[in-house]
Amino acid sequence: MFRRVAKPPAPPAELPLGGAARGRLLAFTIAATCCLMSVGAGLIFLEARASSQRLYDDSLRETGVLLLQLAQHEMNEHGRTLGVALIEAETDHDPYSFRFQVWTDDMRAAYRTADAPATPFVPLDASGFGWTRIDGAPWRSFALWNRQHTMQLQIVESQKYRQVLPRAIFWRLAIALALLVPLSIALLWWIIARSLGNLRALARMRETLAFERRFTSDAAHELRTPLAAIRANTQVMQGARTPEEFTTASVNLLASVDRSGRLIEQLLALARVDASASLPQRFEVVDLAPLVHAQIAEHERFALRRQVEIGASTEPAPVCGDRELLGVLLRNLVDNAIRYSRPDTRVVISCDTLADGVELAINDEGVGIVPDERARIFERFYRASATHDYGSGLGLSIVKRIADLHGARITVSTGAAQRGSCFTLWFPRPANERPA
Repeated sequence: MFRRVAKPPAPPAELPLGGAARGRLLAFTIAATCCLMSVGAGLIFLEARASSQRLYDDSLRETGVLLLQLAQHEMNEHGRTLGVALIEAETDHDPYSFRFQVWTDDMRAAYRTADAPATPFVPLDASGFGWTRIDGAPWRSFALWNRQHTMQLQIVESQKYRQVLPRAIFWRLAIALALLVPLSIALLWWIIARSLGNLRALARMRETLAFERRFTSDAAHELRTPLAAIRANTQVMQGARTPEEFTTASVNLLASVDRSGRLIEQLLALARVDASASLPQRFEVVDLAPLVHAQIAEHERFALRRQVEIGASTEPAPVCGDRELLGVLLRNLVDNAIRYSRPDTRVVISCDTLADGVELAINDEGVGIVPDERARIFERFYRASATHDYGSGLGLSIVKRIADLHGARITVSTGAAQRGSCFTLWFPRPANERPA
């Protein structure tokens, strides 16, 4: 008998993002979008405020030029008193608007609005735009001389008045952001969900193709040996010279056919398990105890032939999973326990509900597994050195794959009688513990 060398496991197919990763992606995308929108709105506001200040300055300068021309015309035409009366009559006394003063070249105030101070807003040698403070508040100033340099007009405008337009722009941008952010979040959620849905479909297709390639390769590799044995035994039967040779060859042929059938069954089970990556979405609450007793009933005749006693110690043990796959897991463990047990020994299966989960244990008194090999027995096509009976090396890899799908931990130790093996699986307890 030869021992197969375990094949290196195929690299797992890349799966689409899970719920947590999808949430992180969405949160990052929304945060980045909100940040960019906020920065964009801030830049727009700064530019709009600067533009509005330029518009206010242009308006202040034009108003100053017109007032200077009017003051000079009225004073030249009607005299200082009448000019003052006309200017006062045409001046808007809105407290949030502008104030102005008219100074002559001898630094005397020719006119000032009623709410303007008696002193110049800015020094008389000033020209153009500047800033001053009135009653502790900032005001924008503009100073302008006439062409003869005999009259100067100083006009100021409250900064509070100049903030009306920027404030309106700010609130309009804030309202726009308040409306756009939820719409953007909804749109991003839809785009990400749609894109990840396409990725999931592609990932499932890629996984299916990978599983098919792996199954074809495994089947071709593993069926080669039993088919060769069948052919050899058939040839022996054809060339048998005595009834004893024919009988021996026929018995060997039947054993080879059984091994081939078992191998095909294991390959098909492995292919089904490999294709069940999305199965947890359809899990239900399943009680392990009835499944254990069903496997005992199924293996009674096999255990009798092997002269092995099989029994169980169970209590209700609800887990969240797939009933059929859990049956496959138990079938492989029970079959192995009986197959590799010595005659006149016992196999005991137990399932118990613990504080933090459910424990399933299969104890046998068989050949056992040396500690150095326990880490490798779940690899595909690996056969432990003590398993003299012919096997496919797939049963325990199927068990491990099903356990992983159910979030179960599996450990291997020496049996309870300090011989044989004990396979122990821990399953998390479902939220709803009522068996399905």
